[in-house]
Amino acid sequence: MVRCDELVVDLFPHLSALQLERVFFDCGVIRLMASTREAEVACPGRAVMSNRVHSTYGRHLAATPVGDQPVLIELTARGLYCENIRCPRRIFAEQVEGLTVRYGRRTPAARRVLEAVAVALAGRAGGRLAAVLHTPVSRTTLLRAVMAMPDPAWTVPKVLGVDDFATRRGQHYGTVLIDCETSQPLDPLPCRDAATLAGWLWEHPGSEIICRERAGSYAEGARTGAPNAVQVTDRFHLWQNLGTAAERNVRRHNNCLKAAAISAQGLTNDAVADHADAEKEMFAHRGPYPRAPCDRPRPVGLGTRHPRDRPGTAHGRQHRASHRPRRDSRRITDRTAPAPAQPA
Repeated sequence: MVRCDELVVDLFPHLSALQLERVFFDCGVIRLMASTREAEVACPGRAVMSNRVHSTYGRHLAATPVGDQPVLIELTARGLYCENIRCPRRIFAEQVEGLTVRYGRRTPAARRVLEAVAVALAGRAGGRLAAVLHTPVSRTTLLRAVMAMPDPAWTVPKVLGVDDFATRRGQHYGTVLIDCETSQPLDPLPCRDAATLAGWLWEHPGSEIICRERAGSYAEGARTGAPNAVQVTDRFHLWQNLGTAAERNVRRHNNCLKAAAISAQGLTNDAVADHADAEKEMFAHRGPYPRAPCDRPRPVGLGTRHPRDRPGTAHGRQHRASHRPRRDSRRITDRTAPAPAQPA
């Protein structure tokens, strides 16, 4: 027959270093009350063993759910004195290996689940999925979990991708380096000049092909930092260059295309001249298209005012300007006062 505490340890192997005191169900949460077993704990600063207890305090750790129910570990931890008088930490808190970290409120298993959710779905969407998994967290908590994760290890790829990205569009730009074979981002650079890219390539040699953007700074940086590498342009910029060249070529031969189309219709030179005059007359007015004729009678009362009577015209501006006060008040004279006598 298996004891209850042994069954709990089998379900929660990370609790093997703890002394389980009570397991109960309260308010829809499985609560595990436990305490530490070790009598002596090493100080993290000087690695000196100590068993002098300063105080005890409670910690609440969220664990992975069991049986579609959330699990909460209520751990009673100790604060101990450091026996080394030279240690700057006079008092330290004990940590359970594989279960607790400083200021941590989740077990390693629960933290790994949240990190996986955050990497896959990021903020709000990850928060909705975490609520279904009985681990409700905010979007900022998921983002902090992603930023706290260490960068994955990588090696210098044979095919290196170089492109720019905007930290603030139109003002601040950087460079992102990508492994084109695995589509894994490798390293961001703070700017997109040639010296920065060349320095990175000097520090990380081994790239045989550099798939870069068509910027001249990237071409110069790749030529300086990796002179033996082959530079190619990615598919997007190849299509963009092809489209730009085709559009420029069509615009250059626009008149030839018009002449060929007109000659194919069998028109004479006089007909071509009349067609050109018609086009000029069509676009002579302010709008891009000719005005359609209107067969309906014009309503009475429209168009009876003179253009000078309309507000905002030149006449109206002159009229308003005549009533504006002068800027220099000292030049204003009283028209009713008698004029000064002229000298004889």
